[in-house]
Amino acid sequence: MILDNCNAQFNGQQGVRWIDGDNLRVIGGRYVNNGQDTTKTTAQRVGVATEGSKTPTGIHMADVDLSDDQSWTHTDGASFDPATTDADDQIVISLIDTNDIFIGQFIKLKGAASGPADLTAKVVGRDKDDITVEISGGATLVETSNLTSLTGTVSSSGKILTGVSTIFETEILGRTWIKADGEFRQITKVLSATSAQINAAFTAPLSADTMEKLTINVEAIPSQQRGYHIGTSFAGQLRVSNLRQEGNVEKRQQINDLTEVADGQVIILESGIVTVDTGDAITTLIGNIPRNFVPLGYRFKVTTGLVGTDGTIDLRFQDAAGLIYTEVTGLAIAIGTKSSDPITGADVEAATGQGTYR
Repeated sequence: MILDNCNAQFNGQQGVRWIDGDNLRVIGGRYVNNGQDTTKTTAQRVGVATEGSKTPTGIHMADVDLSDDQSWTHTDGASFDPATTDADDQIVISLIDTNDIFIGQFIKLKGAASGPADLTAKVVGRDKDDITVEISGGATLVETSNLTSLTGTVSSSGKILTGVSTIFETEILGRTWIKADGEFRQITKVLSATSAQINAAFTAPLSADTMEKLTINVEAIPSQQRGYHIGTSFAGQLRVSNLRQEGNVEKRQQINDLTEVADGQVIILESGIVTVDTGDAITTLIGNIPRNFVPLGYRFKVTTGLVGTDGTIDLRFQDAAGLIYTEVTGLAIAIGTKSSDPITGADVEAATGQGTYR
């Protein structure tokens, strides 16, 4: 199966789950910000995952974005009419900063509850600048600590506000809820620095009243645990190169403890600490690294007994130009039954060393 420049994001579990397939190729594309469902396991909350009982002949991933970029904070990014969620634990809030928000995503509404306290909300619907969020167990969104005084005074006539010394064009940047004379209304359109339109008339017309706006910060919640999870054994070659995996909660995982690699096969890895479960002896590990990047150390932990004969691992790392950086050669591996700790009680670890490209 070939996935060529596909896109999967903000899913509850994996972006793509590959079950009992053969010869998987993922070339280009974005599998980002998945794993939104916090009830699922780490292995289920990844960009790309393989699972099943069939042994594929090869897995190849190249030039793929497997990152989680939910690291933003939108200052004064949303506004709401103080209220309690409905019977479905849902409520509508208005976005002032409309960027980066998608259906299925979990966000944090900073200080929206009494205390003030943050609320974790799932975006379940969107209508232009308004989003419907679901808050587990329900909640009451409050005005306390979320009001900011606006410049000048206002009078109203129906749905039109007229200000004196107001600066609506500077202080009102989106569909913002305001409070005046003890009532909340939403500014739906700024007409000028001293004129704005609201969603409904005040019960009693305003006359030189002061006004406050209600805004909260909105914060992203990283959800994708790893870029990818290899949950199947395979008989061929695993090749991963030029993958973007920044921002994932548990960073990158190349191979999990279910993976077996046939004798003499080559595993092409990126930089990072990697767990490898060998079914047979591995002769060469090759990884892509950026030019002039010097890795500090690599650890290869065997989680089952090794079979075959005693041997060595030659660690070689290759940059995009094909230049070779040699970190460690002749790393001895003893074959035998796994003890309580990997490799007769100790990890096999490549020591920190110096070297040059050659």
